[in-house]
Amino acid sequence: MQIANSPIDIVLPHGMNEASINSLRLCELFISGLLSSDLGVINVAVDRAAKSVTCQDQKIRETIRLILGAGKLDAFVDQLTSLFHVSTNADALGDLICNAHGLVRKFVFYKEGVTAIDWRIVSGLKGPGSHCFE
Repeated sequence: MQIANSPIDIVLPHGMNEASINSLRLCELFISGLLSSDLGVINVAVDRAAKSVTCQDQKIRETIRLILGAGKLDAFVDQLTSLFHVSTNADALGDLICNAHGLVRKFVFYKEGVTAIDWRIVSGLKGPGSHCFE
């Protein structure tokens, strides 16, 4: 599925029938941060009580801070996790797969703590023309 005027094509999990366009736009902002990051492993944590976001990537941190400040964190998390594919790694929450600029990128999400967002995200890359990961 591709959002209009976006270079990001999110590969939807089998059986997904519907999505909120507003929540997908929030996911797109987050995914664009993932795609632009040169880090192989990204840690993201949100403390709602303190209204703080920790992440070693500034773009991702600011995107989550924007979503938190707008009061859209729950909608964002629900939509993002609905985009996860079943991971081949039993310890993972799921895999986010998208096509961007002719390459397939996979981001494997791992739960690190007890909050809604306390993730370790591991980035992977597949060559041009690939549509899924083995």
